[in-house]
Amino acid sequence: MKYQQLVIIFAVISALMQPTEPARLNGIQAGLGEERRSSLFVNRIGQCEGFQHLPVFIPDSKIAQLNGTHYVTSGILVFHRAYEGNLSGSVWIEKCNTTKHCKPFTRTIPIPDACAYLEAVDPELVAIQNHFKPPFHCPFRTGVFRFNDLLTDNTLYLYLSPHVSNDWRVIITGSYNDKMILCLSMEVSIYDWEEMLVKTMYQ
Repeated sequence: MKYQQLVIIFAVISALMQPTEPARLNGIQAGLGEERRSSLFVNRIGQCEGFQHLPVFIPDSKIAQLNGTHYVTSGILVFHRAYEGNLSGSVWIEKCNTTKHCKPFTRTIPIPDACAYLEAVDPELVAIQNHFKPPFHCPFRTGVFRFNDLLTDNTLYLYLSPHVSNDWRVIITGSYNDKMILCLSMEVSIYDWEEMLVKTMYQ
């Protein structure tokens, strides 16, 4: 089920949000440990609520689950304006409650030069860009950028503990000359195996 972001979110977060300790984030032990004893559910990837007016629009993506850890995602980004440079971005993670009220869980990670980041020769980033047509890099023309069959796994979510919250949101923004032009929200749920057994037992 899973911009960051830019559906290139996955590469952005993997590159920018590595914790200083291998199994901790904000002092919280990894919820999906080495044994992968938790289940990840990607609920939605699309435009941030209330930001439909932005020059870059991201309709809800199509998400297909392959197994307990891997998903295939397809979708589009619609650029209503062309951008040649002066692009920046940011990414952060929020934890949510059962009423879908969310608050920041991590600090905001800035991406001062988004064009330079997209040009970086990073294997994860290149793998994601290979799924885009036309190629997803600066300059951006007006039109539709499609991504198809983007394979993602739960690597990032090893650091989101179901004992802190079951529901999480990853936000990625893009800006032109410091004015927001893009906002992508990726909403996921994480449950440990004990919770999943109880849930499935009574369905």
